[in-house]
Amino acid sequence: MAEISIIVPVYNVEKYLGNCIKSILNQTFKDYELILVNDGSTDKSGEICDKYEKIDSRIKVIHKNNGGQSSARNAGLDIACGKYIGFIDSDDSIHPRMYEILYDLIKKHKADISCCNYKNIYSLYTEYNTDIEQTEVIEMDNIQAINNLYDKEIGVRLVVPWNKLYSKHLFDDIRYEVGRIHEDEFIIHRILYKCRKIVYANNELYHYLQREGSIMSKISYKKKVDALLSQSDRMRFCRKVGLIDMCNYISKIYEYNFFTLYMEIDKNTNSEAKLLNELRKDFISNLNTLLRLKNYSIKEKRNWIIFAISPKVYNFISNLRKYKNYNS
Repeated sequence: MAEISIIVPVYNVEKYLGNCIKSILNQTFKDYELILVNDGSTDKSGEICDKYEKIDSRIKVIHKNNGGQSSARNAGLDIACGKYIGFIDSDDSIHPRMYEILYDLIKKHKADISCCNYKNIYSLYTEYNTDIEQTEVIEMDNIQAINNLYDKEIGVRLVVPWNKLYSKHLFDDIRYEVGRIHEDEFIIHRILYKCRKIVYANNELYHYLQREGSIMSKISYKKKVDALLSQSDRMRFCRKVGLIDMCNYISKIYEYNFFTLYMEIDKNTNSEAKLLNELRKDFISNLNTLLRLKNYSIKEKRNWIIFAISPKVYNFISNLRKYKNYNS
């Protein structure tokens, strides 16, 4: 049984996939299995996966119908045999010592997750500095880690899935939500809450390729809605487990972004009725939670109730108020 299962979702990345796989095969840490999940690619990505499977016995290939990145990661998790789990995006690459360092960190500190820093790159070929300086290691318990999700320095690094080594047990009852763009945002608070300890080292060991056409480079209302819904899910989760201060903090972010996004979509497009309906349903499901919070005025809460009953009435009152203020 391998110590680490490395899962790589693959979809139409024939130009980048070989570079990604080579960076994994060049790891100084050797006790791993590499699971390549071909998610219905229509280019030669599947053939590339099969070619490498014949070269190295540690490589397993899954060919499946296209279901998105979450579905591909879940398929990899379902067959993973390692004690620890790692994820890599198929257009990215990693430092030769990344898994050696993450494995040493998770063992030395008896942690459930170890994570490193990353850097953005703009071409396939990157020179690696083999001399890695020892950096300060930050230790966090589960509550500290959840609070740090909004930290300007390490927040994003805690959220993304690909700069980490996870104890496999964290995924015993957790899978990525299929169909979401910000799938990592939907589950990271649940994963962190299950941890006793998380360790972070600031070494830039993961190389994140910035390229046109990638999922995360495309801006859409769907992307914005999923980002907001992930905050909604996190707010409800924090209230459920008793993290009231964090729930209150997230509620401010959620409330502001909800109305900003709803009005933006409602104003600029006639083709996103499904997204507007999804947003409104989510807001209504959060209304009881929001109304219990003490950091909002009665006037604000009254406006939320009006919106929940009728967005059109809410818009009319808002526009009337703006008109009166303009003419006063």
